[in-house]
Amino acid sequence: MSVTQHLIIKFIVQIVMALSFLIFFSVIGLLILAFSIIEQDAKEDFSKTPGDFLQQSIKLNDGKVSVNENIKESILKQDGWLQIIDKKGEVQFSLNTPQGLPSAYSKQQIIEMTSNQTNKRTFWSLDIENQSFIALFGSKRSLDEIIRVVREQMGKSDEKQLVTEQIKKVLSKEKANLYIYDDQSELLRKFVTNENLAEPSLFQIVDFQDSYWEKTENIATYYNKESDTSYVVIAPNKNYEEHMFSSININQTVLRGLVITLIVMLLILFMISWWYAQKFGKPIIHIIHWLQSLAKGVYEEPLGKRRDLAYSLKTNGNLKSSFKPFKEVINSLKKLTNMLKESELQQKKIQQTREEWISGLSHDLKTPLSTIYGYAVMLNSSDYNWTEDEVRDFYLSIEQNASYMSDLIEDINLTYRIKNNALPMYREEVDINDFIKEVVNQFFRTNVEKHHFYTVDVEDNPIFYKIDKKYFKRIIVNLLSNAAKYNLEGTSIGVIVKQGKGCFSIHVQDNGIGMDEYTKQNLFNRYYRGTSVKEDTDGTGLGLAITKQLVEYHNGTIEVETEENKGTKITLLFLN
Repeated sequence: MSVTQHLIIKFIVQIVMALSFLIFFSVIGLLILAFSIIEQDAKEDFSKTPGDFLQQSIKLNDGKVSVNENIKESILKQDGWLQIIDKKGEVQFSLNTPQGLPSAYSKQQIIEMTSNQTNKRTFWSLDIENQSFIALFGSKRSLDEIIRVVREQMGKSDEKQLVTEQIKKVLSKEKANLYIYDDQSELLRKFVTNENLAEPSLFQIVDFQDSYWEKTENIATYYNKESDTSYVVIAPNKNYEEHMFSSININQTVLRGLVITLIVMLLILFMISWWYAQKFGKPIIHIIHWLQSLAKGVYEEPLGKRRDLAYSLKTNGNLKSSFKPFKEVINSLKKLTNMLKESELQQKKIQQTREEWISGLSHDLKTPLSTIYGYAVMLNSSDYNWTEDEVRDFYLSIEQNASYMSDLIEDINLTYRIKNNALPMYREEVDINDFIKEVVNQFFRTNVEKHHFYTVDVEDNPIFYKIDKKYFKRIIVNLLSNAAKYNLEGTSIGVIVKQGKGCFSIHVQDNGIGMDEYTKQNLFNRYYRGTSVKEDTDGTGLGLAITKQLVEYHNGTIEVETEENKGTKITLLFLN
């Protein structure tokens, strides 16, 4: 057995054992943590308590239902109430229930409550010691009575918005203040019984809805649609405690479980690390340092005491004996280092190209935006009376510039849809000869002012192939547009279709200025945008990138042949 194989077996056995210990203690720690989090959620909002957790907190003692004290505390701190109902509908346990709740429920009442959740009640179906129960939870807020009185006394439209004696009585009882606002949020009237409470802001009203039991004040609101009037009541929160549990406090049990779990895991990791450091220390530490250097962007193997020699090598250039078991790793790291060096250089080039592309695209978008904005300002100006023809010209210019911007954005969207395989294709079988002739002739008719010479040469026999007409046309038009745009007037541009053995090809060629090697290598890059003979940089720089992607979407390939001052030939090849 080789040293490498021996090390592999030892590593596997030791790692499996170490992982087993880690998984065991992690599971224990996570169970403790999960239980604590559930308990925390129950204290924040009891209605979110899982049924299994609630079921474990309820016991039957001699036929009587009892509830865990932590559950009771959570309910009371939220000013809530709880009923436990048996399968006959009789209430076997109740806590803090408001007046008017029945001691027994019919099936119809249960159905009615479960189908109408406006009362914010929560139900759980429980199985406790093989007996079925229903847990019913609701919340009651101390200001509900005040809102009820306000609705009764001021529920109808009343321009004076008088505060009746009955309203004053319930406000005084709760040491609450009442604020009445009109449809413009202007304060119509207020009745203050507690000078320590300020008029609530809009933020306080909204923030109160989240964990209201943690706030020092209670806030209740009512909106009267008929009078378009809003009522806000604010009172001290009687159940608030300065050190009560809140979502921003860390539960001690959760913290304790985390600390214990982390300590145990760290101890195990320390022992494993110490053993490995003793046995495989130098090579592993060297590899770690190497990886750290790579992470920092230093693409060189760390050096030893001799600053001209890598730490893993002897003076004769061979690996040290302690590093030989890691020969494959060292070689892989050397390859990775060289690859990262090359990648960094390539990334810098791509970044530079991307910045140039973004700068150009920003300019391309800014120009039509400026035009649209200018015409919009002119149309909106009251200093001039524009004629109908002038307005029509303005609208036409705005439409053309908006269309141009839409095309730019569509190009960006299209290339990313293709990249993420999110482009739907609607393929149909067509004769490529007829299709190409039609596209080229149409392009020639719409680009006659470019003063180029266009030719098309196709096969006599039909070539049938399934394509998406819209996107295949985009391929040919992009190639023709590029040839027309980046060549001098009078350039001959030709499209040739050839049938081969089991395949056919489409050639788009010209006798123009050609391209240098750098342009050829970057021609299909998404961020590359070449420069035409007129230094015109209009366009997104995505045209040929999209073309290549669409060719590949049609199961084809694309190749470029070019020579400066002699022309360019682009070949599309498709298997049929």
